[in-house]
Amino acid sequence: MKKKYRYKTMYRLTAMPLLLFCIVVFTARIFAQGKTCTDRDLLLAPEQKKVEILNCLSENIRNSDTKKAMNYAEKALKLSKKLNDKIGEANSLSNIGVCYYYTGNPNLSQQNHLSALQIFTALNDMQGMSNCYNNLAILFQDKGEYDTSLDYNLKSLKIEEKTGNRKGIAKSLKNIGVVYGCKGDYTEAMRYFKQAYKIEKQLRDKNGMMNSCINIAIVYESQQKFEEALYQYKRALTLADELKNLKSKAICLDGLGNLYYDLSEYSHALPYLYRSLEINETLGAKSGMAVTLNTIGSIYQEQQEYDKANEILFQSLKLYEQLDDKRGSASAMTSIGVNLMHKENFRKANEYFNQSLEIAKSIGAKPEMMENYLQLHYSYAAIWEFDRAKKYLECYNALSDSTKITEEMLNETDSLLLDKKKSITSELRTWIIKAPLVLKIILVLIILVIFILLFLLIRNKQRFLGHT
Repeated sequence: MKKKYRYKTMYRLTAMPLLLFCIVVFTARIFAQGKTCTDRDLLLAPEQKKVEILNCLSENIRNSDTKKAMNYAEKALKLSKKLNDKIGEANSLSNIGVCYYYTGNPNLSQQNHLSALQIFTALNDMQGMSNCYNNLAILFQDKGEYDTSLDYNLKSLKIEEKTGNRKGIAKSLKNIGVVYGCKGDYTEAMRYFKQAYKIEKQLRDKNGMMNSCINIAIVYESQQKFEEALYQYKRALTLADELKNLKSKAICLDGLGNLYYDLSEYSHALPYLYRSLEINETLGAKSGMAVTLNTIGSIYQEQQEYDKANEILFQSLKLYEQLDDKRGSASAMTSIGVNLMHKENFRKANEYFNQSLEIAKSIGAKPEMMENYLQLHYSYAAIWEFDRAKKYLECYNALSDSTKITEEMLNETDSLLLDKKKSITSELRTWIIKAPLVLKIILVLIILVIFILLFLLIRNKQRFLGHT
C-alpha cells in the first residue's frame, strides 16, 4: 500500500504568490484613461490625437485580447516617434511592456518599461515614473528579487502620496502586500491588502476591489479560512464578469478550483481549473497556464494517476522556465518530486527537492524552503535513513518558528545539514576501522570454500581415473 505524503499545503503556499503575480495591476499612464475610446474615434481624430486613442484602445482590451492590444500599442509607438511626441512614446512603450508581460516575455517587458522610465524621468513626469516603478517592481518580484521589487514599490508609493493620487496609493499598497505574501509573511500582506481595499471601496474602483478580493481570498485560504476565502472569490468573480475582464476571471476560476482542491472535492475543482486554463490559453497567458497546470497535475497525483500527473507537471515546469519564474520553477520541481515519491522513486525525488530548495534559498522563499525540508524528511524516512530525516525535520522546525527568513537562519539550517555530513563522515570512519576484521572473516570463508571445492574436484577426478 502506497503512502500518502503531505504536499497540498505546500502547493497552496507557493500558488498563493504565483496567483498574486497575475493580479497585481500593471499600469500604463495614458491621457485617455477612464474615457471610452473606439475604432471610430480613431478614424475621425486628427493625427496628433491618434497616439492617445491608440494607447487608450490598447489598455482597454489587453485583458481580453492581448495580441490586438499589442498591435494598437505598436502603432501608437510608431506614430509618436514620427510626431516627436515624447509622452505618447513613453506611454506606448509602457503599454507594449505590459503586453509582453501578459504573453510571457518578461525580459522584453522590462526593456520597454526601462525605456519608458527614462523618457518619463527626463520629462519629470511623476505619474509616468510611478507607473513604471510599479511595473518594474512586478517584473523583479516574478524573478524572486524581492528586495529590488520592494524598493521600486516604495518609490511608486512615495510619488503617489506626494501627488495625492489615492488610486495610485491603493495600487502601491497592494503591490507591497504581494511582496510580503511572496516572502511568506501573510499577516503583513493582509494588512496592506485591506488598506488598499478600503481606499478602492471609497473610490468605487471596481477593478481595484476585484483584485483586492482575490488577494484577500488567497490569504484566507492559506490560513484555512475556507468560507471567508470562498466568499471573496465569488465577489471577485462577479466583478470580473461585470467588467468583462477575462484575465481576472481566469484567476478567480483558478482560485475556486484550488479552494475545492484544498477541501479534497476534486470533482468540483477540475471543471473550474480547466475553464481557467482554457481562458489563459486563449489569452496566451503563460504564467496563469503554469499555475493552473501545477494544480491539475497535483489533483491527478492525488487520484493516483501518476503518469498523467507527471506529464502535466512537466508542462508547468517548462512554462515557468520559459518565464524565468524561479519561484514557479521551485514549486513545479517540488510537485514533481512528490509525484516521484508516490511512485517510490525516492532517490530521484530527492534530486528535485534539492534543486527546488536551492532555488528557494536563492530568492528567500520561506514556504518553499519549509516544504522541501519537510518532503526531504519524509523521503529519507521512507528509505530508513532516519538520522538524515531528523535533520531535515529540524531545519523545517527552525523556519516554522519564524515569520521571516534572515541570513542567520539560513546559516543555522545549513549548519544543521553540515553537522549531519560530519556525522556521516564520523560513521564512515568508524566503519573503516572495523572493516578489516570483517574483511578478514569474509576472506577466510572464501578461501575455505575454494579449498573445499578444489578438494571435491580432485577427489571426483581420482575416482573417475580409478574406474577407468
